[in-house]
Amino acid sequence: GQGIRVPIGPLPDEMIRALTIDATAAAPLRPHEIDLVVSRSAGSPLFVEELISAAQQLGSLDAVPESLQGTLAAQVDALDPLSKRVLSYASVLGRSFRRTVADEVLNQEGLELDPATGERLSRFLESDGPLRYRFRNGLLRDVVYDGLAFRLRARLHQEAGEAIETLSDGSESDAAILSLHFSKAGDAERTYRHACIAGRRAHSVYAASEAVVHFERAAEAARRIETVTDDELRRLLVELGDARQHAGLFTDALEAYRGAARAAGDDVVARAEIHLRRARVHERAGSYSLALGETTRGRKLAAAADAAEGDPVQARLLAHAAIVRSRQSHAEQARSLGSAAADLAERCGERAALARAHQAIFLAETLLGTPDKAVWARRALELYESLGDLEGQAEMTNNLGVIA
Repeated sequence: GQGIRVPIGPLPDEMIRALTIDATAAAPLRPHEIDLVVSRSAGSPLFVEELISAAQQLGSLDAVPESLQGTLAAQVDALDPLSKRVLSYASVLGRSFRRTVADEVLNQEGLELDPATGERLSRFLESDGPLRYRFRNGLLRDVVYDGLAFRLRARLHQEAGEAIETLSDGSESDAAILSLHFSKAGDAERTYRHACIAGRRAHSVYAASEAVVHFERAAEAARRIETVTDDELRRLLVELGDARQHAGLFTDALEAYRGAARAAGDDVVARAEIHLRRARVHERAGSYSLALGETTRGRKLAAAADAAEGDPVQARLLAHAAIVRSRQSHAEQARSLGSAAADLAERCGERAALARAHQAIFLAETLLGTPDKAVWARRALELYESLGDLEGQAEMTNNLGVIA
């Protein structure tokens, strides 16, 4: 069941030698030049390709730098000034980019990718479908991009972002790349707007790590925008904490929730909800005592609020406390807390809490060996299905499968 482990390391010298001879069949290298390629490439087939290409462009292997990055840079430096500028500006757009965006950015800079320039750059750029270009490899793009001055880089990112906004069809699919460009350009307001959209889009499809990147970018931008309210910042930091939690970054999630609690100020309901989220982090990390402490503090805050706002949070906190007690194998306490949570959830119409309460009762009845425990799992599953909660559905379906 472990599969076969295939370590990927440098290619052996004899394979690199054969690759070099094959790649230079049209213009064979002398024996000592082949030896030089073998020794410099250190087993990297990519380096072999770049060494040969650079040697052909520069006239000899002796003129080629020893490092791979230096070899790539030497090839770029050998271009005519116009082609080099076009390639440098295109590097801002990433490894792969739309032709229309490249044309718009170059136009803003008074340049164009004409057929002659395109031909000279064909060794660096290639078609990526009918509407896109891409750099021959990611390292080449990075070398070219790193050669740009910081201010020029920022200006080009701004132009790229504005070009994509102009050409966009209005969907959210461009939000991620827009947030990146405007972040690199220092445009905080547009970074914040697009990063929030991209983060929510990623989180909705369970791409937690990607959502973390976008929400972190949005939070950084928000701190530089005076018009972002404390409530907006709190909501963003809660979303960041949720994404980090789902990505397994528990310590970072707690840090985000601390920031959200500070932004919540005197809003006791919001702070109680944050305690619930902190409790979930501690429970997932196996720190059950800390999780129970968070639910207790949250319940005190929720009790101080108006019943219409406080009771739904109170019900969710009770249900989670019941789950934690079941994790600790305290079946009687779990069942008691679960029943209390279910009663309160039904009174205030909080279906998410009711689902969790039924799940907690099921876990407690399982520990107690109750024969008809599956009825609670089915009730929880029905609620999770009506809520569209896929994680809850997965848990309960799995439990029902175990029972079956």
